[in-house]
Amino acid sequence: MTGIIADTAAAAWFEGIPCPLLLVALDDGRLVYANRCARERLPGAPALRPDPAALARGLAQLAAQGAAAAVVELPTAAGAPLSAALGAQVVEVDGQRCAVLAVAGTDLPPAADGRHDPLPWRAVFDKAGVGIALLDLDGRFLEVNQRWRELFGLGPKELGALTPAELVADADPSRPDDAPLGALLRGEIDQCRSERCYQRRDGVAFWGDLSLSLLRDAAGAPAAVVGFLLDITPRKQAEQRLNEINARLEAQLLENHKLQAQLSDLALRDPLTGLFNRRYLEETLPRELARSLREGAPLSLVMMDIDHFKRLNDRHGHQAGDQVMKELARVLLKFMRSEDIACRFGGDEFVAILPGAPLRVAVQRAEEWRAAFRSLKVPCHGAELRCALSMGVAEFPRHGTRGDQLLSCADQALYRAKRSGRDRVVVGS
Repeated sequence: MTGIIADTAAAAWFEGIPCPLLLVALDDGRLVYANRCARERLPGAPALRPDPAALARGLAQLAAQGAAAAVVELPTAAGAPLSAALGAQVVEVDGQRCAVLAVAGTDLPPAADGRHDPLPWRAVFDKAGVGIALLDLDGRFLEVNQRWRELFGLGPKELGALTPAELVADADPSRPDDAPLGALLRGEIDQCRSERCYQRRDGVAFWGDLSLSLLRDAAGAPAAVVGFLLDITPRKQAEQRLNEINARLEAQLLENHKLQAQLSDLALRDPLTGLFNRRYLEETLPRELARSLREGAPLSLVMMDIDHFKRLNDRHGHQAGDQVMKELARVLLKFMRSEDIACRFGGDEFVAILPGAPLRVAVQRAEEWRAAFRSLKVPCHGAELRCALSMGVAEFPRHGTRGDQLLSCADQALYRAKRSGRDRVVVGS
């Protein structure tokens, strides 16, 4: 009977162990495999039905603690049942958690060579594909199997002078202390587990998953510690590669978010002055008006342009005109509150939205901008340019309840400011 492991490397390994081994599914107690020795010495093994209660207790202990022992009734060639001790460990075969039951007992039928197997776990210990070690109560190695020696490239005598913590590589990022092992040896805990970076004799590091379990004597006192060590280097390397890929993806995602924010900002800002553009004004003004209406708060709008700007461009060039507009943007931002919004409306026209500001405050703010801009001396080709602003002010809801109404009212006031001599602030009517 080969069951679920018939076509796997595990089948050959189980078949070669010279003691009866049974593989039982942990979920339902179903016998899924019996090795050759079990089939020879337990002819009824393919149809084995151990005592259900004893097996259930053993499997429950095994699932909880990773090791178990039970006494069950097994069939013999003559059909008369016999009592046999089962020692068990958990393994995973083809994705299914199973118990490996090593059968011991003097009532077992002899092997083909006529000998009894007094220590069935010896073959498992020596041939196991996982490193197994037995530690005394000082934390020193009593015995290690072949796989453990292969993992470290050390012999039994060399390992006998060390503790598990001394095998941890210097490069391990979390160099552990002996606290968990000490608690285990004192009987304060029954199990502990850790993933550590270990180092072979030749200096090569590898990652190991170490599980330590306390063995107690018949009186319940700590007797020894058994350890199982799995080489998990491929998994840790895969995790590291995955973490590096995830880190790069996160960095790229963050960069993409920044780029999207920059592109969005560029779409809403004037590249010359850095102020918001007309598109942003047309999206924002209705929203601010709706909020003012909802909160019963005032809102004022100031429209302005630079006096004689065409003449300035014609005389000094567009570069000088661009510089003057940049200076105006700096003046506006300097005297604005955080909630105020400044936009370049088009050409040399600018608009400021002042949420919560009544007409009186808006006029005062406009006068501050006008005076500050008037006092500027903009350097140009070795000379200094002086410029002025004409400004029109409109208030919600006095001069309109819609954005187009306020813009029209402020534009008309701006036109009157120019007609009446420029360099002044005029309120809409």
